[in-house]
Amino acid sequence: MGEQITPNPINDDTIFVYNAYLMKSTTEAKPNGEFLIRIPAFASCHHIQQGSNFDILTLKNSNGKYYNGTIWPMDTDCGLSWSPGCTVGPWIIDINIPEEDVESIGYNLILIYKNRKIKIPKIHKTPPRNPGLSICVAPMYWFSDFVQLIEFIEIWQILGASKIYFYYQSVTREVYEVFREYEERMKLKFDPLKF
Repeated sequence: MGEQITPNPINDDTIFVYNAYLMKSTTEAKPNGEFLIRIPAFASCHHIQQGSNFDILTLKNSNGKYYNGTIWPMDTDCGLSWSPGCTVGPWIIDINIPEEDVESIGYNLILIYKNRKIKIPKIHKTPPRNPGLSICVAPMYWFSDFVQLIEFIEIWQILGASKIYFYYQSVTREVYEVFREYEERMKLKFDPLKF
């Protein structure tokens, strides 16, 4: 059944959590990787506006162990530059998990922040990633420069890209033909942008 959580009042310290993911993250400093739980969240932007940081977040496992985490904004200014009236922005919570505890991560995890407790009902386990570099290109609108597109694809191939994702709203026939040609030659994916 798990620990009972009482509803928290909504204020500047509120963190909205939707899902949590257990993954193995690799970096240049740690090529063998380390396990972490990553939680996309929404929270107030007042910390950025005030130039302060969030207090320590702690995750309580169902086996009684505690793990400290960090929270950081997905956007450096919490979206305030493009949405100045918005007071809530997207954040990421990262919690490192020792490898020996990965199998014990279960349901009914509790995220603790200040005097608040947030129940995490399920941890989604992400499959291991295939090695390689994937590039995701911003949506293309009224794009017609097929030579520039060829240069872009060729340069990223030289730099080691194993897959390139394109989304388009409107492109010329020549650009579309370049997409079709490269789709057969490499792992290139292009999809129409859907609204």
